[in-house]
Amino acid sequence: MIGDHYPVEKNKVTFDTHEVLNQPPPPEKYNAYRSDVILQHYIKSFGGEWGEERLQIYGQLVGYELQEAGFDANAYTPKFHSHDRFGHRVDFIKYHPAYHRLMAAAINAGYHNLPWVVQKTGAHVVRAGIEYLHTSGPGQRMPTDHDLLLHTHHQTSTRYRTSVDTDNHSSSL
Repeated sequence: MIGDHYPVEKNKVTFDTHEVLNQPPPPEKYNAYRSDVILQHYIKSFGGEWGEERLQIYGQLVGYELQEAGFDANAYTPKFHSHDRFGHRVDFIKYHPAYHRLMAAAINAGYHNLPWVVQKTGAHVVRAGIEYLHTSGPGQRMPTDHDLLLHTHHQTSTRYRTSVDTDNHSSSL
């Protein structure tokens, strides 16, 4: 009966009221880097042209498969567990698997350490481009060691630098 008067689409009730003409289509299935000419301009202007292939690959991820992961990560917020089922203190935060997918993709792209592992002119610009694509697409700002190391690079210990210079992400963190 509902379907006779109100069109039903994937468990969503819609109402035929009017045609919406003043909204752009949702950005989906696109390359976020190739579609942003201003970002391309500034990457080239500040010495990051060597990183364009990396940015195009990441822009493709952002415009396609990471979009759904971004929605899921934002919809299912992290859950804090102070105790296990036996009453022992654990202080554990459980993240939705989508959060780990986003973090792994960003780490693989060099979001967290690119200027320290690729020491080229424009490395900070390329890393900033990756961050821009990541946060404007899936919409997740992840904490990074880059934030800390940008200001303390010369003061960090070898032990700490070694842990930061990895491209590994563990979903058990």
